[in-house]
Amino acid sequence: MIPGWLKRNFKIKFGLFILAAVLWFLVVTEQTFDYTIDVPIEITGVKSDKVIANDPPRTAAVKFHATGKALLRLRFLDDPYLHVDLSTINYFYTFKPRVDMIVIPGGLEAVPLNIVFPDSIPIVLGERMETKLPVKPNITVKTAPGFVFNGEYEITPTLINLIGPRGELVKIDSVLTVTATPLKVKNNPRGREVIVDPVSVQIQLSGGVSKLTKISSDDIKAWVDFRDLDMTRGGKAPVKCDEIDALQVIEINPDEVRLIVRRK
Repeated sequence: MIPGWLKRNFKIKFGLFILAAVLWFLVVTEQTFDYTIDVPIEITGVKSDKVIANDPPRTAAVKFHATGKALLRLRFLDDPYLHVDLSTINYFYTFKPRVDMIVIPGGLEAVPLNIVFPDSIPIVLGERMETKLPVKPNITVKTAPGFVFNGEYEITPTLINLIGPRGELVKIDSVLTVTATPLKVKNNPRGREVIVDPVSVQIQLSGGVSKLTKISSDDIKAWVDFRDLDMTRGGKAPVKCDEIDALQVIEINPDEVRLIVRRK
C-alpha cells in the first residue's frame, strides 16, 4: 500500500526527488577521490626473432586520483593501460611498474598515484621457432545403444603449424587433437530432464606454451544456464566457460547450443 501522504501531489514529489538525485550526482562527480582500478598490461616491442616465453601478469591494479566523473569514465568508458616496451630487451628483464608507464586517454584529467599490484613484471624472451608437427587423435567414439561404429575417422589437418619459444617447442613431437569439452546444465527446472545438443563443444585457448601443453579437458569447465534459454532462437542458450588460470578463452565452438526439455 502506498501511504496517503505520498499519493498527494505525487508527480511534484517524484519530480523533486529526481532533481535532488541529479544535483547529488553532479556534486559527487565533481568531487575528487582516490580509487583503485584494474587496467590491462599491454606489452609491445617484441623483436621479430623473439617470443615471450613466460606468463607475465595480464592486469595491474592502479590507484588513481581524479574527480568522480573522470573515475566513472576510467572505469566504464575509456581504456587506460600499463604499457611495457620490450624493444630494448633481448633475453630477460624484470620491470618495476611505474606510474609513468600508465597510458590515460587524451583529455581525461586523472592522476595515477601508485601501482598497487603487481610489484614486478618479469619478462623472459625465447628464440622464436616455427615448426610443423603431426596431429595425433585423442578421441573416444561412443555409440548409442543398438548401434556400432563402422569405418575409420579421419583427422584434418594431419599437420599443424606451431610458433613459440624454441626451448619449449623442441620438447614437443606431436599435437593431440582437442578433446571435446562436455557441457553441464545449471539451474535445471524441477521435474524436468534437459538434453544438450550438441553435448560437447570445442574451446580454443591462448596463453604460454608451458601452460597450454599441460592443460587437459578435465581442467576446462563449460556450461549453459537454463535461465538463458531463448525460445525465439530455436530453444538455444549461450555456452559459458569458467576462467582458467593464466589462459584466455579465444573461441567456443559452437558458442550456443539447443536445449531439449523432457519430463523425467
